[in-house]
This record gives sequence, structure tokens and C-alpha cells, in this order.
Amino acid sequence: MKLKGKLMTIFLVTLLIFSTLVSLLMTDGMRKAFEKQMLESAAELNRLGLLMFDAKHPGPWRVEGDALYKGDTPVNDYLDLLDSLIASKDFTATLFRGNTGVVTTFTDEHGNRIVGIEASPEVSQAVLGRGETYSGEAKVAGRTYIAYYTPLLDEAGQPVGMWYVGYDKEKLRSMVNANLVSTWVHQTIALLVASAVVYLFGSRFVRPLNAVTTHLVRISEGRFDLEIPDTRLKDEIGDIVKASKTMQQSTRSMVKTILEESKNIEDVLVETVKDMEALKGDMEDASATTQELSAGMQETAASLEEMNATSTQIEAAVAHMAKRAEEGSRTADKIKKRAADLRQKAIASKQSALELLGQSQKQLEAAIERSRSIGQIQILSDAILEIAAQTNLLSLNAAIEASRAGEYGAGFAVVADEIRKLAEDSRRTVEEIQTVTGSVTEAVSNLARSSENILDFISGRVVHDYDNQVKIGEQYDLDAQYVNNMMQEISATSEQLMASISNLMQAINDVSRAANEGASGASSLAEMATRVSDKSNLVLEMAEKANRSVVTLKEYVQKFTI
Repeated sequence: MKLKGKLMTIFLVTLLIFSTLVSLLMTDGMRKAFEKQMLESAAELNRLGLLMFDAKHPGPWRVEGDALYKGDTPVNDYLDLLDSLIASKDFTATLFRGNTGVVTTFTDEHGNRIVGIEASPEVSQAVLGRGETYSGEAKVAGRTYIAYYTPLLDEAGQPVGMWYVGYDKEKLRSMVNANLVSTWVHQTIALLVASAVVYLFGSRFVRPLNAVTTHLVRISEGRFDLEIPDTRLKDEIGDIVKASKTMQQSTRSMVKTILEESKNIEDVLVETVKDMEALKGDMEDASATTQELSAGMQETAASLEEMNATSTQIEAAVAHMAKRAEEGSRTADKIKKRAADLRQKAIASKQSALELLGQSQKQLEAAIERSRSIGQIQILSDAILEIAAQTNLLSLNAAIEASRAGEYGAGFAVVADEIRKLAEDSRRTVEEIQTVTGSVTEAVSNLARSSENILDFISGRVVHDYDNQVKIGEQYDLDAQYVNNMMQEISATSEQLMASISNLMQAINDVSRAANEGASGASSLAEMATRVSDKSNLVLEMAEKANRSVVTLKEYVQKFTI
């Protein structure tokens, strides 16, 4: 199928699908619109009928026996009024007494009025049961109608009947179908007109494409000298024509360039073959020289590996020395701390000894001073002995006097005897006190001498020893500081030596690695030189092959007409 046929087919199928969708939407929309319109008309006629009833026969609706009244008028007289209300509108109307129709416009096939029509249960329940209006589809006389029911109320406001106006749904469906047929006829005519327009415009659009196609066929045959005609179209088809013309000109220029460059490539390939033959000889010489260089580099690498091993041993020895120097520095620091602690403790002990010496001297002098009171005890004891002797003498005199007094002096004699005994006891007690006092005095004298000896020892020997300990601590501190400084210098020197050795080893490693890499590179270079020599042969072969291809390309391109 050609492009014009495809365009028309796509357009017509799209238009047909669109028309079908529009028709389906119109069918449902038109049906609903007509139903809504007929229901509104039925409601309007229903309200108009009630107004006419009220205007002609005022009063409430009521039921007497089997008859329905409006005011004082029976509804049988409303037949002409119902006919005049709906005669020219294709609607039907009925007045119901309760659930039964008493006046209606419905007729049978003979034209007789159908009286006794009963409303459907849902209508009766809504209008008579709840006193509401009913609108929508309803079954009346065996047919479906678009119906509108209104309750007829008595004086008490209770529904006693119904007023119905409706439109036959079958007539409504026929009306909708007639409108749809008219719409479809108009759509078909529009579809045919659109097809003709598409055909005319398609021919106008496809004509430049046919011209381009004809020229492209000639271009495929090698006729690049033919020009594609221009077009005045500004759309995509015009762009295609312009692009095809540009492609023809570019291809013609490319073929011309290929012819020119083929000649240049041919000349270059001839020179390349000559240069590659010279390069092959040079690469063979370079391969031999590189192999000799690789052997020398390998010997150098072996010597450097021995130097590296020796440097590693030296580095280990220096590291051990640095470690021992660091340990010695830490030990000297500990000795320095212990010496400082010893000095501080010696100073504190000396101070404590001096304080103890001062306190002991004061306490000893006070004790010696207090021991002198023992002499007072001796004096008092002598006084007590003298008093006891006098008391004993007095008691003896009293006894003598009591004996002289006879019976009257017996009581006094007893007292004098007791006084004598007390004086004797006092004498013995004082003698014991004097004995103890003598012992205490001797002990205090010994204690004083011993304390003086101890104080002399503390002030003479102990304080001097503490001074020696302070001097020893200070000397230990100086010695530890000296050792620490010396160890730190050794450690710093070891670190510098380690750094120098590390740098030396790094340099040896770098040189060794460079030598190994140089040897490896020299070997690789020799191999590469060999491969380059081999590739040179391939390049020569490919150059000759390319030369043959250029000749073939020139022969092929010369077939084109530019």
C-alpha cells in the first residue's frame, strides 16, 4: 500500500472510531435529555391541571361512597377538562380515587375509556402512604410511562386520591431513535466529505515525495549529477525534500573526496613501506643492545640486594641499641624520682627529729623542774615526823595525867592511847613515803640523765645522719639527671642513625627496584623490539593489502557520475 493509501486509511479509521464514540455518547445523552424534558413537562402539566381544578371547582378533595369529589363537584365532570389539557401534547392523565383510576385519558383499541386502572405498589406507597409526589418510570395500564403523581388531600390533609400525568416511554424511544438516525446520516455525509478532502490533500502532499523517491532511485544507481527539484512546502514533507537534496550534495562531495584521498593514501602507503623496512633493521639492532643492558642491570640488582641485607642487620642492631637507650632513660628517670623522694623524706625526717628534740627538751626540763617538788615532800615528811613525835609525847603525857585522875580520867586515857597509835601510824607512813620518795628521786635523776643522753645523740648523730641523707639524695638526683641526659643523647643519636639507615635502605631499595625495573624494562624493551620487528612485517603486509584496497576503491568510485 502506498503512502497516500495509508494516510487515508489511518484518517478514515480514526474518524470512524471517533464518530462511533460520539454516537454512543449521544445515544445515552439524548435518551436521558428527552426523559428529563418529558418528566419536567409532565410535572408542569400536573401542576397546571391542579391549578385548573382549584380555579374551576374550589374546595378540598373528598370521597363519598365510590365517588371522588372536588368541592361539591364529582370528578366525572372533569373528562373534558383532562382532554383539553393534554389533547395536543401526546401525554396521558388520570384522576385516582385512592388507588383506582376514575377519570382517565387512556383508551382501549375501540376508543373506550379504561376506567379502574390501578397504580403500581411503589407509587401507592409513596403518594398515598407517605403523602409525597412521585416522579420517574411507572407501570400504567400495562405499559411503561415517564410519570408524575401528586397526592389529592382532603380537609384534614390526608391523601384521598392521586393526580397522574405521564408520557409513553415507547413513543419517547421512537423519538430518540428518529433523532439518532438523522444524526448518523449527517455523520456519514461528513465522513464522505472528509474522505474526499483527505484524498485531495494527500495527493498534494505525496507528489513531492514521489519526485524525491524517483531521484533517490537514480542516486542509488550512481547518478549523483542529477539535482532533486526544490519544493515550496514548509512542512515535514518539505523538510524531507530538502534533507534528500542535502544528502545528495553531501554524498557527491564525499565521493569526490574519496577519489582525491585514495590517491593520497596510495602515495602515503608507498612511503610507509619504505620507512617500515628501515625501521625493521633499526629495531633488530635496538633489541641486541637492550639485551646487553638487561644483563648489566640484573648484576647491579643482585649487588644492591646484598647491600640491602647488610643494611637490614645494621638497622636491627641500631634499633636494639636505641631500645636499650630508651629503657636506660626510663630507668634513670625512675632513679631520679626515687632520689628526689629520698631527699624529701630525709628533709622531712630531719625536721621531725628537730621538732621532737625541741619538744623533748622542753618536756624534760619541765619534768626535772617538777621532780624537784619531791624534795618538798621530804621536808613535809620530816615535819610530819616531828609532829608525830610531839603527838606521841603529848599522848604519853595525857596518859600519865589520865592515870593520875583515876576513874575520871579513864575515857581520856583511851583517847590518849588512840592518839598515840595514830602518831605511830603516821610515823611509819611517813617513813614509807620517805623511802618511796628517795626511790622516785633516784629514778627521776636517772631518767633525766638518760633523756639528756638521748637528746645529745639526736642532736649530735641523728640530725647529722639526716643531713648526710639529704646530701646523698641530692647527689643521686644529679647522677640520675646526668645518666638521663646521656641516655637521651644516645637515644636521639640512635634515632638519627636509624633515620639515616632507613633513608639509606630506602635509597638502596629504590635503586634496587629501579635496577630490577630497568632490567625488567630492558627485557621487555628487547621483547617489544622483537615484537615491533615482527609487527613491522605485518604492517608491511597490511600496507600492501591497503594499497590493493585503495586501488579497488578507486576503481569502484570511478563508476559514480559526479
